[in-house]
Order: sequence, then structure tokens, then C-alpha cells
Amino acid sequence: MTIDTERMKPRLSCSPCDASRAPKIAIIGGGFSGTLVLAHLIERGGPFEIEWFEARTECGTGVAYGTCEAPHLLNVQAGRMGAFEADDFHQWLQWEKIAAGTDAYVPRTLYGRYLKDVTARTLNEARRRGIRVRIVQAAVTDLSLRRDGMMMVAAAGRRSEADAVVLATGNFPPRLPIALSRAAQRSRRYVGDLWGAKAKLSDHLGMLSKGDTVLILGSGLTAVDAILTLRAGGFDGKIVTISRRGHLPLAHKAGSRLPWTLTVRPEDVQPTARALLAWLRHEAKLAEAEGVGWRSVFDAVRPFIHGLWRSLEMRERLKVLRRLSLWNIHRHRMAPAAHAEIDALRETGRLDVLAARCSSIERRLGGFTVRFRRRGAAAGETLRPSLIVNCIGPEYDVGRIDHPLFRNLLRRKLVVRSPAGGIAARDNGIAEGRNEDRIFAIGPLLIGELLETTAVPELRELTKHVAGLVHARLHAHAALYHQ
Repeated sequence: MTIDTERMKPRLSCSPCDASRAPKIAIIGGGFSGTLVLAHLIERGGPFEIEWFEARTECGTGVAYGTCEAPHLLNVQAGRMGAFEADDFHQWLQWEKIAAGTDAYVPRTLYGRYLKDVTARTLNEARRRGIRVRIVQAAVTDLSLRRDGMMMVAAAGRRSEADAVVLATGNFPPRLPIALSRAAQRSRRYVGDLWGAKAKLSDHLGMLSKGDTVLILGSGLTAVDAILTLRAGGFDGKIVTISRRGHLPLAHKAGSRLPWTLTVRPEDVQPTARALLAWLRHEAKLAEAEGVGWRSVFDAVRPFIHGLWRSLEMRERLKVLRRLSLWNIHRHRMAPAAHAEIDALRETGRLDVLAARCSSIERRLGGFTVRFRRRGAAAGETLRPSLIVNCIGPEYDVGRIDHPLFRNLLRRKLVVRSPAGGIAARDNGIAEGRNEDRIFAIGPLLIGELLETTAVPELRELTKHVAGLVHARLHAHAALYHQ
């Protein structure tokens, strides 16, 4: 098979510009979203300059795909994970002579390599087209509106101007559990963020022995990653996960799936939480009865999620979010191989998944004392883990995150907090607030407006859309420049 590597590149069509007189765009965040917004901006052409801010040492992979651990698999098939077209990633695998079918769930470290390649080719194209891209390894801490643009302040007091700013900050760390004491929080045996810049979970394995217990707070895909890391590192003790409902993500079915044609059109569903959830249950039951399976229903619904979500009033969105964990275990599923390993651990008794609430987490010598109560139980129980890993999921409430940039944005009223998570936005990306349509958002910041904003298939379209909004914002400036 011949691999057409040209189609893996952003299609660029504009002539070079005089960067010294061009307007400036700032992209804050160097993960998948920031990388793709950059690529689509270059595709549309200048004249403009771009400053790309990322506090980590490299751009492209972000937190999600920066893992180097082999057990961490993509939870989407390789044939659907392309950055520009669905099959681009699979073509790259073939080009790199990596044997994997379109339906394979490959290690995320391979996807990280692919994104580094996308980043390098995008930057090369920018240079070739005369579009200046400056990568700044620094975190942006403040942003203010000026008469002629915006002023950003980064680490070490570095100042920079911009005509438009794209917030592509990705997921924020999980919130602190309410039950966690301050002493427990300071313990080196507490891992507050599996993907944080501090020591990795694998670095903690040396302090564990076979008879120890590890407690994982949360039971989503991040918890699955933590479990697989512990097993790959040789931990043979007990693993316990505690979450409100006690549900792990369900598994993808190996191989291809039969398509499902929705029996009720999305536009005919009443815009209420009750009607939306009842519709999903109805379609799933019909699909199961006909042997197609409920997974195909979620595949069929996926292209309509943004429209369905935006049709709901805020109070109805909040009702859905109270059941978000049930949505997530069906929608964000495990790779079959990961599910098989998790099942084996549960069958042998080395993994317990509990539906419970912690009432207190106190530090003790060599670990913690955790008091909890199982769902529906009258009496509480006590657990004494040697290590605790916080996997309760990212914080989506920008009013609660410990991030100086967003504290300042909210204080200046340049963005508005959404009650459903992230920031309020219109037109799928233009942030609401006193920013004169100069601030744009992508990724988890749009969860309150669109619900599904973190997976590659959705981000593939959203990044293109946001780049178009930014380009249109600067079009008037570019037109004046060419006069």
C-alpha cells in the first residue's frame, strides 16, 4: 500500500506575509487542541504572527498523550484518531512500519509520537510560508484588555501583546477530596494528580510491598490508567477504588460494529433531560433486541451531541450532569485489552470497586486511615492504604481551580463562568465577557456549552471551527494591511 504523506499535512494555500507588520495571535496551551488550532490557522494563511505558550518542555503531546507507559492505551480505534482526517494516524503508523489495524487500540505513547511529528511538520510549513511562530516555554498568569489589543503576563514577568487569544489549556487537575486532611494532603504517599508535573505514580512503587493496599479515589478512565500502571510496575498487593456510584468504564467490543439507524430523529427529542435520557435508553433497548448492541447507539448519537446539548436550558443541562458518571461509563469506554486485565484483577480479588463515600482521610505512619461508608450501608468501615491516588476526574469549575490566569480572567470579567462547567461561550468558541470578542476557547473549557469537547473526533472539528473564528476576527486587520 502506498502512503500519501501529503494528505497528513495541513493544506496551506496563502502566500507569505510581512510578519513585522502582522497582527498577533496567542495560543495558550501546547496539547492536542493548541497544536490543531495552530495547524488550521496556518492552513488559512496570514498575515499574522503566533506566540504559542506552553509551560512544559515540549509542545504537541499535552498531558493526555505525553505518557510513556505501554499499558496506557488509546480508547478509540486507530482508524478514527487522525488529526486532520479520521485515517491520518493509521496511515502514519503504516508509514512508520508499525503493524496495527484500523480497529487496533494502540499505546498512547505512539499517538504522542504522531503528534510530535504533526507539530514539527506544521512548524516547518509555517516557516516555509513566512508565518512566524514563536514558542514560549512559560505559563501565562494574567491577561488584560487594552485599547488596541490584549496584554499577557507570563512567568518571570514576561509581557506580550496579542490581538486575539486562544485558550487551549486542556484539563485541570482534580479537586482535593473534601475528606482529605491537610496532613494527608502533604504526605508523599498521596498522589494528587496522576498527570501532574511532580513524581509519577511509577516513582512511588518503591515504597510499596506485597501486603500493602493502594486506594484510588474515582473509577473513571484515569483510575484505569492508575491500576494498569500499578500492575505493570509489579505491585502485587490490593487495589481498592472508591467512587460515588462504583462503576468502572464499560469496554469497547472488539472488532467492527454494526451501524444503528436512530428510530427517533434527534430533532424530534424534547429539549429536557428526562426526554433525552429516555430516548437514549429506548434506542439502546431496541439495538440490543436486534442484536446490534447499545454501543452502536452511542456511535449514532455522537454527531448530534453538540446540537442536543445546546438545545437544553441550563437547568436541564445541570440535571443531565448529575448523571454524568452513567453517561461517561457508556460513552468513554475502555480498550478491550485494558478491560480484560481489569476483569482478571477483580476475579482474583486483587481489585475491589466500591460504591462509597469517604468521611475522613487521615495521615498515619506508613500511610493513611480512611473511614468510608458503602452506598446503602448503615455502618461505616475503615481502610488503611499505604498509598492514595486521586483520580476523581478533572475540575471543570473555573471558579474553583487554583490557576492565576483564570482567577484574573474572572476578576477582570473577561470571561464568564458557566454553571455547567468551563466558561460561557457563544458560536462554539467565542468566550463571553468584556473581551470584545478577542478571547476564544477550545477543549474542556467548552464542556458547559457542548458537553463532548475532549475526544479527538470532536476536537478535530472544533479546532478547525475555532481557527476559523480567530481568522475571521483578524480579517478586517489583514484587509487594512493589504490596502
